[in-house]
Amino acid sequence: KYSAAFEGKADLGEGIQMFENYVLRGADDYRNKFLADMAAIDRIAERYAEIPGDIGEIEKSALQHIKESTNAYRAAMKMVVSMKMMGSTIEEIDTMHKGADAPLRKAFDALLAVAKQEEDATSQSITSTVTDSKRTIAIIGILAALVSVLLAWVSTIRITRPLKEAAVLASAVAKGDLTQHIKVTSGDEVGLLLQSLKDMNEGLTGIVTEVRGTTDSIGTASREIAQGNADLS
Repeated sequence: KYSAAFEGKADLGEGIQMFENYVLRGADDYRNKFLADMAAIDRIAERYAEIPGDIGEIEKSALQHIKESTNAYRAAMKMVVSMKMMGSTIEEIDTMHKGADAPLRKAFDALLAVAKQEEDATSQSITSTVTDSKRTIAIIGILAALVSVLLAWVSTIRITRPLKEAAVLASAVAKGDLTQHIKVTSGDEVGLLLQSLKDMNEGLTGIVTEVRGTTDSIGTASREIAQGNADLS
């Protein structure tokens, strides 16, 4: 809307210049250019009215004034032509048609004001949306960082706690304590390590039990032999 209204006012400015040039010089080329500018204004007004979106009452009134004023301005040009043919002076013509362009100026100023307001409102809405989007992105980023920290902490706990338990068990076994109960709750690398410690602990327990049994048997046999020797004596 703003570009259409701006273009229309530019054509009006050129048309005013052509009107004044014709009043001063009377060349048909100026009159033809003036009429071309008025035709361009008509097309711009039609294009403005067809722009998608609501057309407010101020705009409708301005467009109607543009339509009426361009026709009036054309009529003024015809009058100027007639006055020149009748030999009227430039001062007489200028006095008769001074301000003929004012309604058109006022109408285009109204369209520009409305279009500027809508443009500013749209820009403000976009800025607000961008600000909200940035805020949302920042919040999501913070939440993502917190979740990452939490996941890292949980992962660390899941890894370090079993490793610490494995180290304690290994230390106890190294000191000869085979009574430790080893519980394997996972199948990952830490779980495999604990399973190996458990197997080793059970294996050592079996060996110690077997050695103790053998020692007890030897002790019993030794006592029986000693008793037998005593009896023989």
